[in-house]
Amino acid sequence: MCPSGINDFPMTNSSHIKEGLSILAKYRRPLLVHAEIPQYSESYLEDAANDPRLYSTYLKTRPASWEEAAIRELLTVSKDTRIGGPAEGAHLHVVHLSDAGSSLQLLKQKVMVTV
Repeated sequence: MCPSGINDFPMTNSSHIKEGLSILAKYRRPLLVHAEIPQYSESYLEDAANDPRLYSTYLKTRPASWEEAAIRELLTVSKDTRIGGPAEGAHLHVVHLSDAGSSLQLLKQKVMVTV
């Protein structure tokens, strides 16, 4: 997932998340995740050239596809939390959604399938 820009919160990957879920399952504690995977492209670079002081520039440099990619990956990793899985009983919490449209749909589809 995306680096925060703060050294105390480095970028993680699926392996880190799986390991964290396995450990936290024992303690019934949630793993909090900022769901964003950078996927650089030419349009990203063009948008980044805009005025960096504007919030609209920041939003353009954080496309919805980054969040969608992360949520798809998290949904795959969360299969380990099912009964009999290596992280059975673990909880994964996406700390916020910036694109409630498609990201929320992905999450709703998953919940409907696993309930």
